[in-house]
Amino acid sequence: MKEAAELAMVKNNYLRPDPSAPPKQGRGRPPKAKDPSSPEAAAPTSPTGPIRGRGKPRKDPNAPPAAKKAKPAG
Repeated sequence: MKEAAELAMVKNNYLRPDPSAPPKQGRGRPPKAKDPSSPEAAAPTSPTGPIRGRGKPRKDPNAPPAAKKAKPAG
């Protein structure tokens, strides 16, 4: 009966699926629908430059080393 979809296992219990029950929804808020014809969906950049990710940016390995600060004598 399980292979014929007459029974469904839910939390280690076999149950008959209710044909009038609405389908289960996923958890959380559903994602926004994206319109492919909108210009925002085509170019993900801001007017000031490329969009940056969250957090501290990584160091540039090709950058010259920073000058050390001088300690005041005293």
